[in-house]
Amino acid sequence: MLLVTLPAAYGTGVSFIPSPSDPHRFWIANLAAPFPLIAVVAGLLWTGWVRSMLAGFAGVLSAVIGFYGRGLWNALFPPDRIVMYYGHLGHGAVGVRAHLASEWAIGMRQWVIAALITGAAFGALGNWAAHRSVMIRASALAAPFLGEALFRAFIERAYTGAAPLWCAEFAVGLAIGIALLTGQRRQRAESLAAGARAHHGRRAEC
Repeated sequence: MLLVTLPAAYGTGVSFIPSPSDPHRFWIANLAAPFPLIAVVAGLLWTGWVRSMLAGFAGVLSAVIGFYGRGLWNALFPPDRIVMYYGHLGHGAVGVRAHLASEWAIGMRQWVIAALITGAAFGALGNWAAHRSVMIRASALAAPFLGEALFRAFIERAYTGAAPLWCAEFAVGLAIGIALLTGQRRQRAESLAAGARAHHGRRAEC
């Protein structure tokens, strides 16, 4: 259940971030990294390739629908002026809603396909990383942030004034990897210390 509700809540929340008036200025809601990250986490948590890929797809699709869900809401509950406009064209109230909803669904096709590809690919990556070293798992979790920051900063260059955001995103990716590695090392050190204390205790009893 959380696999669907949390990504949907993220997508819905991000959709409310105001967009800039300049179309060439980066909008923080354009960040793509959180979507594949959802799939990676799903792959890490689920066992089996097929289940991980399906879980990744479900998570990413939920986030996408959450992001574009307001469009469907506006289609099902359009303003009166929209209903009147289509009414003059011969559509009834139900027909107007059906027409707007079908337009929304047609516009969503590309995002559903993108969610399928992204969710399945990164879900599989998460499943593969789950059975590898902590370094691999850290890299898999950090990869979406590091990859997008590098791609947009050095290859795409489609937006102006976004360099600080790319640097921040790169730093987030590094922080995720470092936090996971540090936590694993601390856990290993505590485990070794506990083992040493137990061994000491057994020797003292002897």
